[in-house]
Amino acid sequence: MRRALALALLPLAAAAADGPLLSPQEEAGRLIYTQGRSPSGAELRGLVGQEGTAVPAEAVTCAGCHGDDGLGRPEGAVEPSVITWSKLTTPYGVTHGAGRSHPPYDEKAVARAITAGVDPAGNTLDWTMPRYSMPAEDVRALVAYLKRLETRSDPGITQASVRLGTVLPDRGRLAPTGLALRAVLEGFLADVNGEGGINGRRLLLEVAGYDSDAGDGLAEARRLVEGGRVTALLSPYAPGAERALRELAEAARIPVVGPFTPLTPPRPGTHVFYVVAGIGEQARALAEHLARAPGGGRVALLHAREEPLEEAARAARAQLAARGGGEPLVRSFPGGRLEPALARRLAASGVKRLLFLGGDADLSTLLRACAGAGFAPQVLVPGVLVSGAIAGAPPDFRGGLLVAYPTGPADERPAAATRFARMQGPSRAEPRLRGAQVSAYASAAALAEALRRTGRNLSRERLLKSLEGLVEYDTGLAPRLTFGPGRRVGVQGAHLVAVDPRARTLSPVGFQRAD
Repeated sequence: MRRALALALLPLAAAAADGPLLSPQEEAGRLIYTQGRSPSGAELRGLVGQEGTAVPAEAVTCAGCHGDDGLGRPEGAVEPSVITWSKLTTPYGVTHGAGRSHPPYDEKAVARAITAGVDPAGNTLDWTMPRYSMPAEDVRALVAYLKRLETRSDPGITQASVRLGTVLPDRGRLAPTGLALRAVLEGFLADVNGEGGINGRRLLLEVAGYDSDAGDGLAEARRLVEGGRVTALLSPYAPGAERALRELAEAARIPVVGPFTPLTPPRPGTHVFYVVAGIGEQARALAEHLARAPGGGRVALLHAREEPLEEAARAARAQLAARGGGEPLVRSFPGGRLEPALARRLAASGVKRLLFLGGDADLSTLLRACAGAGFAPQVLVPGVLVSGAIAGAPPDFRGGLLVAYPTGPADERPAAATRFARMQGPSRAEPRLRGAQVSAYASAAALAEALRRTGRNLSRERLLKSLEGLVEYDTGLAPRLTFGPGRRVGVQGAHLVAVDPRARTLSPVGFQRAD
């Protein structure tokens, strides 16, 4: 009986630890404030500018200007007002810099400011403040949330802890990777907590496991985010749902640090931070290498007709053009069905260097066809795509192989390597999982450093700013990270390694920057 009662009280204890829960009306107001969406599904619109142009409220959210905490963030010549309830209801009223003065706001006055754009004295608000068209019940919900704004922490933040979340496969064929990632994440946070936590708070990790064979990683991510219990996601792994996960993060305004994926997008948005170079950055690094050695002969760019690889091909082509590398011969093929005859056509075109963007099977086909045709180009390829083909490259291939990798031994610092080895657990015996675990370690290190820099006054918005402030940050296992207001991929470059298929040797060439 006593145990049953304790279990029944656990959800209440968790809620108390996170602070008072929002009422349904306040939760509706939070959705309107942060996302410009009505829980009822009603269309919300904002009238912006002196002409009163109507735009969806999702494009001009309250949080977008005033911040998640209502304190406002100056942007250019625009200085959004502080809209915390204590500031709005200051008993003696307010006189603004431009000379506009008014008595304190109350609920009705705030509603008029939202919908009509006037202050309690009837003065017109600055033209940068939209006037919103929304149902009366949504206005009341928004006002109710404004009352709670300054006294409510972001999800997952208490005086004693910060709760992070991750989404990892714990069943299905990808379960070994998910378990390997989890071991490093839990080990890293345990070390941090053993040293006293960060700014007086322990770091907690909530893991949403899923069956990778069923492909329900996105559903678990959505449940975790919408549950309102975590302040950020750390190294989630949901293959096939990368874009949807990114869209979820943007809509919920939740930071995501180090999603484990080779698919870094060309326009990643504002809330997702990638800690290692993806296919696009590796392709650009290889293109930069080609551009720096213009006397090596004609360049061909060969890529599978698949969206991520087409994006990487465009990035590589742009890199060559920007660096004076000339226009490559571009050829594409259906993924998994490269024709061996393509090798002879490339040889006839005078190609000497070939940047290849495709999978294991297609690279194996190409290398065998080159060997059979007596064609010996230098082949450059992102290693994340072709680990099996590199290991099994035919010894009679007489060309050169240059492979790009996101991390390398030169990145490792002794203290971090020792710490990492302890965290790997049983996965240490499986070298194929090392790259995933390095990514998880670097992600955890970057997030921990951003939390340290944010200090005790922690919120999601302040955490984002701290992440943006990481410049040449050394995680101890990966290339140094640099983020910024317009930069969400921390590493713009890759390690290049020369492979000799005949001698079965690897020779480091060096780290090639792409920025």
